[in-house]
Amino acid sequence: MTSQAFFVSKPNARLVEPNPRPCIKVALSVEACAILKLNQHEKVERFREDLDDAWQSLDKVTKMLASKHHKSVQHVQNDLYLGHVKFHSRKSKINAWNAFTWKKQRTLNGSKKNAAGRTRTLLDLVEQNRLEYRELSAKDKDCLIEEFSRFKESKAIGIHATMKSKINDITHTLKAIENEVHDTWDNQPSTLRCHLHN
Repeated sequence: MTSQAFFVSKPNARLVEPNPRPCIKVALSVEACAILKLNQHEKVERFREDLDDAWQSLDKVTKMLASKHHKSVQHVQNDLYLGHVKFHSRKSKINAWNAFTWKKQRTLNGSKKNAAGRTRTLLDLVEQNRLEYRELSAKDKDCLIEEFSRFKESKAIGIHATMKSKINDITHTLKAIENEVHDTWDNQPSTLRCHLHN
C-alpha cells in the first residue's frame, strides 16, 4: 500500500499526507476464533516437522559424505553451510591494469577535480591513460604489480593507528630514550660525572 502526497495551494505550500483509511474490524465468534487459532497452530506444527525432517536428511547426507570421502563431519558441515559463500565473495586478481589504475589514481588523488571541474571517474582515467598503459614495458608492469600487491597486503593486515596507540608509541619511545640516557650516565666514570654535574 502506498501513501499519496498532496500539495496545498497556499503561498507557503507544504507536504500534506492524506488521512489513513479506516481500519475495518471484523468481529469473529468464539468458535471462529478457536478454529482460526487451531489452523495457525497446525500450520506452525507442520512447518516445524518439515524443517526437522530437512535437518535430519541433511545430517544423514553429511554423515554419508564424511564417511564416503574420509572427511570429518565438521569439515563437511562447514563446506555445506558456509562453502556456498566462498563462490559469492568478491575476488579481484592483481593484474597490470588494476595496478596501473591504482597508481594513477594515487598520483592524481591530490588534484580531485580535473580542468573541467568534474570529479575524476574511472572512465576519465581510462580515456586519458590508455595510451600510457600500452607503452609500458613488461618490466614496468611487473614493478606496478609488485607495488600494488605490497599495498594490498599492508591494507589487509595493517594495524589501524588510533590516537591511543600513537600516545602509547610516543610514551614507549620517550621511556626508551630516558633509559638510554640513564644507562650512559651510569656508565660514565665518577670523576667525569662530578665534573659534568658541577
